[in-house]
Amino acid sequence: MTVFIIDRELDKAAAFAAAGAILTFFGFIHGEGIGFGRSPEVALACLAVAVMLFACHRYATVMPHLIEGAHGGAATAGAAEWCALA
Repeated sequence: MTVFIIDRELDKAAAFAAAGAILTFFGFIHGEGIGFGRSPEVALACLAVAVMLFACHRYATVMPHLIEGAHGGAATAGAAEWCALA
C-alpha cells in the first residue's frame, strides 16, 4: 500500500486497504483468531483509510489544475492540499 501512495496511485492503495479491511474483519490478518467479526475496530480503521485514500484519488482526478504548477511541474502546496498533490 505504501508503494502505491508514494507512486500516487491512490486508487490502488485504497483497494488494498479495503481488501485489508475485509481480511481483518474475518480475522485472517491483524486478529486474535479466524472468525466472523474478530477485530471490528481494526477493520473499521482499515476501511476508513480506504475511504480517505479513495477520496484523495477522486479529488486529485476532479481538480487536476491544483496538481500542475504554472510551468507544468508539480505545484508547491501546504499540508491542507496534500490530497490534491497525491
